[in-house]
Amino acid sequence: MDGQASGACVAAGRRCGAEGVVSASHDPTERPAGPSFSAFLASGAQQRMYFLQQLEEGRPTYHMPVFYGLEGAVDETALRACAQGLVDRHEALRTRFVRDGELWQHIDTEAALVWSSAAAHGAGEVEEWMAAEHHRPFDLES
Repeated sequence: MDGQASGACVAAGRRCGAEGVVSASHDPTERPAGPSFSAFLASGAQQRMYFLQQLEEGRPTYHMPVFYGLEGAVDETALRACAQGLVDRHEALRTRFVRDGELWQHIDTEAALVWSSAAAHGAGEVEEWMAAEHHRPFDLES
């Protein structure tokens, strides 16, 4: 299997072998039982970033969006499943901060990806959407 096909399988959330797809690695029915989050005191660096974000309320100072253009047909269902797989796999994407006397980081066991899509009619609409997303502040508490 060439590198491009292998990358496509990885992007689709599947392990690939020489013969193609061996098994799916993302099964939303396989969820660990237990509490809905783990809580840890925020580190000193996290506390400083949180404090600065609170001072600059509404400003997207630490929001660094990245945009990629896709050519050709896009399977939105597969793309959404891949993005949800990233959220499921990486604790940093499921972490939120809660102030309860002290600053805590809550790592959610599960987190549903907030997904939306829209059709753009021309480069102007795409540029407007990208500018709006770039200036949208990042909410550390949700």
